[in-house]
Amino acid sequence: MSLGMRSASPRERSAEKQQRNSEILSVFGGGGQALTGADEIVAASRTIEAVLRRIRLDAVVALPPESRSEVAALAEAINTRSKAIAAAAAVT
Repeated sequence: MSLGMRSASPRERSAEKQQRNSEILSVFGGGGQALTGADEIVAASRTIEAVLRRIRLDAVVALPPESRSEVAALAEAINTRSKAIAAAAAVT
């Protein structure tokens, strides 16, 4: 029966959530070490995309000018690095 409900028990779901949180923390709590493993690169990429998706554009527009300038500069840096990662990941 597939109604979109999970068959796992609350304990299993809790363990799955703890595992996901552990993966995220290991990626971002590594003291700035380079990410080289497939699992950590994929986990970091998913987390970054999810965080960026949560930023509301109308909230960015409403920021004070100095904050918008900082966000703009950071977004450009993210864009540049993201394009380099996408090019490196392209399957030919």
